Amino acid sequence: MKKLILSLAACATLVLTSCGPTKDDAVKYNDSFISIEKALTPAYNGFIDQIDGHNIDSLKIAYEAFAAKAKSSVEECAKIQPFAEKKDYLDAATAYFGTINNLAQNEGKQIVMIMTKDTSQVTEEDVANVGKCAEKFDADYAKVLKVAQEAQAAFAKEWKFEIKQD
Repeated sequence: MKKLILSLAACATLVLTSCGPTKDDAVKYNDSFISIEKALTPAYNGFIDQIDGHNIDSLKIAYEAFAAKAKSSVEECAKIQPFAEKKDYLDAATAYFGTINNLAQNEGKQIVMIMTKDTSQVTEEDVANVGKCAEKFDADYAKVLKVAQEAQAAFAKEWKFEIKQD
């Protein structure tokens, strides 16, 4: 009887532990954030490239594409559920996409508004504001990117997979 109970307990333990998420599930979870980020990156880079001020129409188009993609990245990230009842990576990714969206809606928008003015209407204060907005944009982006990368690294370490850099 004791052997039967012990055998049933061992089988039940084996079944319960095999029902949890796997390393492959963790990789797929990580890939869900990466796919959102890969869709956002070209719009982000396109906007940054147009800030040189040479073509106002291109700047407006690039900004609109970036702002729309930043907003949709937040919406896509909001659909993702915590993994294995842990929220650290999800919270970091949500903060990352949310910060980029906020930067697009605030600093990015303000930069575009100033840079698309007629050159005769641009004041020294406007030039200073563009500089301040650009500094805030870069600083906030770098800060949230670092937090997201650290959370991703911790997630990868916990689930024993490597992050490949493209």
